[in-house]
Amino acid sequence: MFNKSLMSAVFAVIAAPVIAGNTAEPAPTPTILPPMVTPASTATDWSGFYVGAQFGQGEVSASDADGSVDFDTLGLHAGYNYDLGSYVIGGEISFDDISADGGGEGDTTHLELRGGYDFGRVMAYGVIGVVTVDDAGDRENGSTLGLGVNYLVTDHVVLGAEYLRDTYDFDGADVDLDTLSLRTSYKF
Repeated sequence: MFNKSLMSAVFAVIAAPVIAGNTAEPAPTPTILPPMVTPASTATDWSGFYVGAQFGQGEVSASDADGSVDFDTLGLHAGYNYDLGSYVIGGEISFDDISADGGGEGDTTHLELRGGYDFGRVMAYGVIGVVTVDDAGDRENGSTLGLGVNYLVTDHVVLGAEYLRDTYDFDGADVDLDTLSLRTSYKF
């Protein structure tokens, strides 16, 4: 009888997990994660031809004169940019009509090389080039250096600001034109 009781106890201990359902730990409930949202691509392409207009203000100073003269400019520009990924290179030609305080008038023609960095919808760039100024029939060639920034409002409309320093030698006098312009362009 002792054997039957011992056997029944061993059987009850072994069978208890089977009767209870399972000897393994219960499986965890799976967690359902929402789908990952990938941000929209911010890649922009600055490549292509563009045309536009600019309005600027500046001052002209000469090494043989005291003080400077303020002026306004109004002009047109056209160019081409090539987007290399992070960097943008290009060239531009621009024409500006100058109206100086006190009645002086003239015009400038710039031929520029540009190099910039593509920040997406913003491009910062530097300018180097040659410039010709016509001041009442007196033409002089010079050099230009500058900095600018463009913002791509849409895939075709560009707004920007640009600073240029034109340097000339008029009959032995160094002449500098410093211009800050607001620009708008249409990119094809």
